Amino acid sequence: MNSRASKQQNKRQQQKVKKTPIYRLSNRGGGYAPDSMIVDLVYDDATINRSNVGNKFIYWRIRMNSVYDPDPLLLTGNVSGFVEWSALYRRYLVLAFKAEVTMVNEETFPIAINAAPSDIDLTTIIISPTTAVDLGEVPLSIPTKIMSSKGGQDKIKLTSYVDLAKFTGQKRAYKDSLTYSALVNGNPSTLLYWNYGAFTDTNLVNGIFQNAKYTFTVLFTERQSLLA
Repeated sequence: MNSRASKQQNKRQQQKVKKTPIYRLSNRGGGYAPDSMIVDLVYDDATINRSNVGNKFIYWRIRMNSVYDPDPLLLTGNVSGFVEWSALYRRYLVLAFKAEVTMVNEETFPIAINAAPSDIDLTTIIISPTTAVDLGEVPLSIPTKIMSSKGGQDKIKLTSYVDLAKFTGQKRAYKDSLTYSALVNGNPSTLLYWNYGAFTDTNLVNGIFQNAKYTFTVLFTERQSLLA
């Protein structure tokens, strides 16, 4: 009985092994990598303080569909892991964007925060406390958050998720686009932004301390050519 049970167990294990998918690729015909690959790349914002000394508002933004250079102010490069995937593929398209941000008020007075996506750069539009307030009227904006002065209820957490194809209103066009996507050595020619507008009634001195994590769901396509 024990021998019979052992044989049945071995048979079940062998069947399980056979059902386990094995991915085998050959470099013949350029098949060293799948035709496309979807990965999540995480970007931790190195700018931990956001301020606009002497003014009553702060505006900053992140490029939602660029993993080559997500922060327009830094111009210092891409998201971790992007270089490695770029060695395999020539083109990328960001499918979704997730923001997880914790903010702490460093001022002795309250600060309110709005955040919203946009399909244009709002740098020349959000130029005052009033226009920072107006950011809360943009579709898909988060409810306005208020931080009390430093030492009170001065911390908030913002979490948002944007399906970029749905956001543009043209799902198929977005996924087939050569303007929302880009070659791995640059940004898309048509950029989408995640915007922040902070406002208060007193001139800023210290600003906001932040811990910001952004997750990009990225489709890599067009395998690199094997030339060696």
